Amino acid sequence: ETAVKPKPVGQTQAKRFYGVTELDATRFARDANTITQEIIQHFASLLGAEVEVTLEISAKVPGGIPENVIRTVTENCRTLQFRTQSFEEE
Repeated sequence: ETAVKPKPVGQTQAKRFYGVTELDATRFARDANTITQEIIQHFASLLGAEVEVTLEISAKVPGGIPENVIRTVTENCRTLQFRTQSFEEE
């Protein structure tokens, strides 16, 4: 094992992290699991760490989104307690 060297007095230490990446919708579960293992768990294991993960979804449908899909997604967002959700006509 390599010993962690103490920071010199007066040297600042990072206290926040922010990262953004895009995930392939067809491989979302696999990629999210990898991010959990390779990134999130390192922060979550730190004493006193507050880790927040936000999921943002953006979908464009050139032919238009059918009403039944709008109803289903709207209800699912409500059930899953999404902070915000909206549909736009562009």
